[in-house]
Amino acid sequence: MSDSLQSIRVHKIWVVSGQFEYDATLILYGPLAGKTEKVLCAYLLIWVGDRGHETLVTFDMPVAAVDKITAYIKNVKDYAAPKSNQVFSQHVFQKREQLETESLDKFITELKFLSKLVATLR
Repeated sequence: MSDSLQSIRVHKIWVVSGQFEYDATLILYGPLAGKTEKVLCAYLLIWVGDRGHETLVTFDMPVAAVDKITAYIKNVKDYAAPKSNQVFSQHVFQKREQLETESLDKFITELKFLSKLVATLR
């Protein structure tokens, strides 16, 4: 997946849909309720996986904020927010072609995702 398409996906999943914050809240304040904020941050770091770690290490967080869930969520929103661009999203959708090694199912799923993204940014 290209970096530009990944940026669009990050914005859609983390910011526009609110899915990241919603899922994080469910996990961190549901079964993990009562844990210290430092422990919750550790669980969040486990939950985001390798791709999330690649993103999280780019955040310029003060040492005091490293153990604050709200700091991570704010940084995720700040990271993804500039990625929204309606014109670019429309361009990506219109130029998207099926790759030789890509299944038809995957291609159609990606087109559906891109069309929803374009509609969301309008």
